[in-house]
Amino acid sequence: MYSLDNDAVSVGDCPKCKHTMQRLSEYNSIRRNEGYSLDDGSGNSNIITYFLFGWIGVAIRFFTREVLVPVMTKIAGERKQSRYDTILKVYPKSVICPHCKHLIRQ
Repeated sequence: MYSLDNDAVSVGDCPKCKHTMQRLSEYNSIRRNEGYSLDDGSGNSNIITYFLFGWIGVAIRFFTREVLVPVMTKIAGERKQSRYDTILKVYPKSVICPHCKHLIRQ
């Protein structure tokens, strides 16, 4: 897939997936809030959880889905962006594939 909007000469195609790569400085300049995830409703089997584990199981399942997973994804997203910041300090011309997240340090 080619991005015709990206007219940079030194940015090429990803060696893994052949999508157009993007400069890491441009990619990392957008701060992402990765702490929120969409709940599609699949796996909402609270009745089965209740019959197997009781109210404690339902409470643990609720805590895990509604609190623990969003907090952990937020922490992981912040760590990933700080990792990209440290890579940019050492390799300022690095490029990343926005599709598969393949990183080439330059």
